[in-house]
Amino acid sequence: MRRLPGYLRVDLWENVPYGCDERLQEGMWCPAPIVNQWARAGAELVLGGALVWERHRRWLDPHVNLLRSAREALMRLGTRPARAVLELLKDLWARMFGGLLRSDTHNHGATLNPAWSDMINATAQARMLMAVDKTQVDIFRPQLLVGVHVDAAWWTVPADQPVHGLELSTQLGKWKESGRTPWTMQLHQAHSQREHQTLRRSLGS
Repeated sequence: MRRLPGYLRVDLWENVPYGCDERLQEGMWCPAPIVNQWARAGAELVLGGALVWERHRRWLDPHVNLLRSAREALMRLGTRPARAVLELLKDLWARMFGGLLRSDTHNHGATLNPAWSDMINATAQARMLMAVDKTQVDIFRPQLLVGVHVDAAWWTVPADQPVHGLELSTQLGKWKESGRTPWTMQLHQAHSQREHQTLRRSLGS
């Protein structure tokens, strides 16, 4: 049941990772891909219900493949005009798969489907969290996962060193480094006290 696209109602929980437990409320309906990832990461969950699609297909694949192919071609060119068009393509991608699917103001057709948007975002974040977990396997690595927010994650690492186990790439769906900030006592205290909101504000998110 959990493997099907849809929503799961979380009634009780323990050990939900990534700081997600702060956002949970009893009886909350959550996208199945995220709940599945919590379980894989060691969360103990009591589920009170499920709303799933037993018959489903990848309706948006033709559009995704079209935009992905255009993105790869523009990245191969690498010219200034290509980079400008690439930025436009990114905005188009965000509006189509982030906004238009759930906007009853701008979309009055059959593609008005907030559930599709939820599944896209939840699946992307679940895959990101699986990649995050790959960096935490070796307890002797001099790095620590500090926090996760939407499509970003932060680690403490020695200055000018990479995060071990993290693959950086310009490819779609791969990690990109956005910047670094000193690990201050304020951040250390926020992390030790699980004050994730403080971490996010301090890190500029």
